[in-house]
Amino acid sequence: MTTPPNNRDEKTLYASEGAQNILLAAEKLFALQGFSSVSISSIAQTAGVSKANIFHHFENKEALYLAVLSNASCRMSALLAELDSGEGNASEQIARYTQQHLKNLFNQSNITKLILRQVQTENREDSPKVAHDVLGENFTRFVSILEKFQEKGELRQDIDPAMIATLLVGSNVFYFQIQSVLDRFPEMQFAENPENYSALLTDIVLNGILDKP
Repeated sequence: MTTPPNNRDEKTLYASEGAQNILLAAEKLFALQGFSSVSISSIAQTAGVSKANIFHHFENKEALYLAVLSNASCRMSALLAELDSGEGNASEQIARYTQQHLKNLFNQSNITKLILRQVQTENREDSPKVAHDVLGENFTRFVSILEKFQEKGELRQDIDPAMIATLLVGSNVFYFQIQSVLDRFPEMQFAENPENYSALLTDIVLNGILDKP
């Protein structure tokens, strides 16, 4: 498997306008059709470049796919860096992260769809097995940040931090997938506004649903 570029390499190798145009075209097509259904020719046509130009920047289709996922990983890393900055208590930082994460899902909808498709096809032979290498790193980092909050006594220590991360990230992904049909469920008027949804989600995860005596 082609090794994904690290953050430093990505900033230098993919900084050119041509490479970025290729990445954006590939991102869109991979999100809509999946890895195996997209050809280098279709990417070249969408990007308005030649196939030779693509191979000038990327070794092969898998390397291009990895670069697209690495771009997404870097964007999420910026959110995690803010969460790990130590500004504010655990409640404030987790709420801020959850809200920004949800906003990014919609702002970068092609990447979101691509990641969801990647997760769903991870065990298929025609799908590059990159979720752990490229995407899992950020989830692991999120868990480690939650562990720090536990060590400081700001979060319950008897709860698996990976479960907390799963609830927050998974609930945002669920909202992304069903937001377009919310008007069919009058009971879910609370979720018409993403910021309102994010605030309620964080409150429930941090404070629970049982009434305090």
